[in-house]
Amino acid sequence: MANKLSGLSMDERTNCLAAFQPKKVIYDVALAATKVELMHDEASDQDMIKKAIIKAKLTDDQTWGYAKQESDLHAQLSNHNNVVRLYDHKETDDAYVMWMEYCDKGGQLADKILENHTPIGPNQKLISYAEDILTGLAYVHSEGIIHADMKLENVLKQSAEVKEEYPLMKLCDFGLSKKMDGQGNITMPKVGTLGYMAPEIGKGCLIDSSIDMWSFGVLLYELSAAYKPTAVKNYKYGSGPIPFRNVDWRKRDKTLQDLIEACLVMDPKERITAADALQHPWFSEETD
Repeated sequence: MANKLSGLSMDERTNCLAAFQPKKVIYDVALAATKVELMHDEASDQDMIKKAIIKAKLTDDQTWGYAKQESDLHAQLSNHNNVVRLYDHKETDDAYVMWMEYCDKGGQLADKILENHTPIGPNQKLISYAEDILTGLAYVHSEGIIHADMKLENVLKQSAEVKEEYPLMKLCDFGLSKKMDGQGNITMPKVGTLGYMAPEIGKGCLIDSSIDMWSFGVLLYELSAAYKPTAVKNYKYGSGPIPFRNVDWRKRDKTLQDLIEACLVMDPKERITAADALQHPWFSEETD
């Protein structure tokens, strides 16, 4: 698909996209402003995702602002293997519309954890997944953008080109993303997904890309154990060390726990960055 659309004029790209017809509605909830459809082009036998944000369902200035900026921010990030590719976008009288890469493994990363309560294994598979996610996140941050809604549902799986390889992880949904200022900071209301939000969000202070690293730490813990740290009885962030119950972590390397702890530091200034996390010793582990 990327090759088919690259190098085309605007009119040619519009004609190419017009060949894709609705195949299946993936998400369409009455009160939600977003509608997601799977599109298919019979001539090329290719699939694509069409996401529309319906203007009539935007309820306030904040949601309007996020809707207007999503496609513009995503368009800045569409040249990386670990970010879902945005092929085109436009504003119509009724909606903000985006045409995006279809990840053929869909939401199975979230499904495996949330529905089957099964951690990711073996360890090399977990390392591969985490490295992909972090690589995408480091790229997003290098472009001066905070994702601001990192969670399992916003990581999609794409089949690897080489059959033996693990699926490729791709970041998606930049609906809450923000562009940082020249100092790498922004102010932000309390938005995001409960369970993944960094503790400093919504307290009126300046925030930066470290909020994504907190969310990544929760996500990595969840991939490893199939539940979040706060699912452990009587544990609250900041009340003590991150809990690693031996029954669930005995087969995981201690360096993995160290990386998670480096992400889940209460002080955002002390939190590890995505670029530094990619150099963590855990990514050199080879045993399962």
